[in-house]
Amino acid sequence: MKQLNLPRKYKNEDNPDRVGKVYMSYSSHGSFSNPGNQEFFNQAVLRYIFGIDKVSRFEAYSEFGSAAGEYLEDKSKKDNPLLNEEDKKFLDTLIDQIPDGGEYEREVWIDRGSYHILGFEDLWLEKVKGKSDVCDFKTGSIVKKEKDYADMSKYFQTRLYAYYEDVVLGREINACYAILLDRSGNAMADPPEELHLTGQLKKIETPYKREDVEKFLTEMDKTAKYVADLNTTFQSLNSIKISV
Repeated sequence: MKQLNLPRKYKNEDNPDRVGKVYMSYSSHGSFSNPGNQEFFNQAVLRYIFGIDKVSRFEAYSEFGSAAGEYLEDKSKKDNPLLNEEDKKFLDTLIDQIPDGGEYEREVWIDRGSYHILGFEDLWLEKVKGKSDVCDFKTGSIVKKEKDYADMSKYFQTRLYAYYEDVVLGREINACYAILLDRSGNAMADPPEELHLTGQLKKIETPYKREDVEKFLTEMDKTAKYVADLNTTFQSLNSIKISV
């Protein structure tokens, strides 16, 4: 099947059979499939289609979340200045509670024929032999965000990665959930407030059903086609030579 003209291609040479193949991520789908959120949509068009990394204060939230995630993965190598000592102390406590043998940033690669879905499981555990636990760490206000991640009609990231374990790797799913690390601060305030962890967390179960994810995948397919069409239009316009 012919590849969609998506703007991103796989580059990790550790997996040579994937190099050069086009892909889309779960987060990209979220940005392009919700044009009602104009800020995220505009950022996505600038970044993924035009190749412009426009700085937005919204990015402070994702950067802080990445800093926390990287610390959980390997605190000895990820001493990020965005995290203060209290943040690290809380994350250290969480690390001590995670069983040994887990795999962080486990790559997800789902073949959709005309494109692929690329993702990374924040934490994969094999608590029971042959069965997978899929966990996604999030940072955000528990009061404001818990309902979003608990909404099974909208939040599919953990279940999408569980689908990879189930359908692609043939592993049974033992548990599927998100852990929301409560965050304080407001990057959109004037002046912006620093973001930090409060020391509270909420485990949110996201029960996996293959048929639910299969329906969601048809929506991702539509988004991938839409993004590919946008990219084709941009490339066509960009190739026009104008002489004066």
